[in-house]
Amino acid sequence: MIVSLKEVKNYLRIEFDDDNKLLYQLIDTAQKLCMEIVRTDDIAVLNADKKTYKTAVLYAVAYPQRDEINTPSFACKL
Repeated sequence: MIVSLKEVKNYLRIEFDDDNKLLYQLIDTAQKLCMEIVRTDDIAVLNADKKTYKTAVLYAVAYPQRDEINTPSFACKL
């Protein structure tokens, strides 16, 4: 994973462990979404520009907390 659970919890200001399983799922999904957007199956592509993709993954993890998700619009934001 390009982003650790600790980084996500810090980013979202979560101090408890109750939702760790959900957070791992969100991290995995967000990372896959970023890889689809750049059209790669190789995590090394994300690691090559880790700072940029780490920010994109954190943003994608946090985004489902919004009321509505418009996938094409969301992908453009990444």
